[in-house]
Amino acid sequence: MPVCGICLLLRYLLIKKVNIMAITSKLKDDLLLFLIENYPHGGWQIDTDIIYQTFSIDFDTLDAILEQFEKMGLIEDRNARRVAVFLSLNLCSATDFLKKGGFQAEEQFSELQIQNLQLEMQKLQSEVEKLTRPLPETTGTFGKIISIAGNIASIAGLFK
Repeated sequence: MPVCGICLLLRYLLIKKVNIMAITSKLKDDLLLFLIENYPHGGWQIDTDIIYQTFSIDFDTLDAILEQFEKMGLIEDRNARRVAVFLSLNLCSATDFLKKGGFQAEEQFSELQIQNLQLEMQKLQSEVEKLTRPLPETTGTFGKIISIAGNIASIAGLFK
């Protein structure tokens, strides 16, 4: 049975004892902006105490965010230690990403897509009800699908 990406991410974060609720789109945008403003050129050694104090996060949370930055191509050569982080910032990629709205824009876009999906599913359910009056099991199936879409929207709201 295939495992979904969100399940793998949650498992990874729980194993690393990362406070999932602490990682927000705003935090990631703010941290990326901090790196751009303070370490714009080449490879850098960053004192993690500055980041811990500025953003009120721990090492595991910082490392999880930096890992995502690296996978996205915003940084490279990440070597994270509890007292210092060594990395190279891809300045153009990082600034372009923030100019497009960053992580907060991605989150808003995802929420809009889920809302649109819910509306389309409700329209579809209405049409199916008109066409299948004698087949109530079909209507029930669409009701379950709409319920699932609603649950996804609710879960997405938890990670703000």
